Amino acid sequence: MITEVERGVSPASLTAFLRRTFPRRGPWWWTRLLGPLPDAAYAVKRIVPFDDGEFFVRSCVFYGFAPAGLLEAHALPAGGSYGLFALSRDGVVSYLTRHREAAEGILGREDRALDEGDSFALARFFTEALDRKGNSSGDVLRSADSLPGYTGGHGGLGGGYVLDAAEWTRVKSQVLAPVILGNSQSGWRLEYCIVYGWAHEKKVLSRHRIDIDPEFRISKEETVLSPKIFSRTPGILY
Repeated sequence: MITEVERGVSPASLTAFLRRTFPRRGPWWWTRLLGPLPDAAYAVKRIVPFDDGEFFVRSCVFYGFAPAGLLEAHALPAGGSYGLFALSRDGVVSYLTRHREAAEGILGREDRALDEGDSFALARFFTEALDRKGNSSGDVLRSADSLPGYTGGHGGLGGGYVLDAAEWTRVKSQVLAPVILGNSQSGWRLEYCIVYGWAHEKKVLSRHRIDIDPEFRISKEETVLSPKIFSRTPGILY
C-alpha cells in the first residue's frame, strides 16, 4: 500500500473501504443529482505506519491521510484529514479511530497476550484509537518524571510548556508510568497517564485504566487529575 501511495495511486481496497464506511459524504443533493462522488473524494494520499512496539504481527496499524472532512482529524496546516487504520494479513481493513469494536476486532485476530507487549506503545495505541475527537488527542507519559520536561509528545515541539507548580505538587503522586497487569485467564489491565487537548494545547492531565477481558472486549475508565496542568503552552498559529 505504501508503495502505491508513493506512486500517487490510492490503494483500491482503501478507497472501496472508505466509500462503504462513509457513503453519505457530501451534501445529499450531490448524489441525487450527480450520482456518487468520484473515487478522488475517498483517495488515500499518504500512509504513515503507527509505532505499536511490534505488538501486532497479524495486522499492520497505520495512519491514513485522505481529503478534508472525511476522517476524524484535520491535518494542520497542510489540509486534508486522517485517522488510524489496520490492515490484516488477509486484506481486512478496519478504521480504528473512535471505533472500539474495530480495536477489539484486531486484538481478537491477533489473539496475543497483552502482557507480551510494550506498555507504552499499547497505551499510545488505545489513546489514539479510543480518545481522539477531531484534533483533540492525548499524549501518553512514559513516567511522572517526563511531565516536567514535556515538549509536545511523540515527535515533540521543542518546548514551550510550563508546568503549573501548585497543580503539579498536588497531583504528581498519582502519575504513573504505563503498566500492564494480568494474564490470558483473567484478562489484562493497562494503566497510564496522558496530557490531553486540542492539537498542541495539551492541558488536561488524566489517568486511564483499560480493562481487556480474555475475549478481548474493552472497557475504559478515566480520572481527570488536573484540568489545567500547564500554566503556559506554545503560541502556535495554524
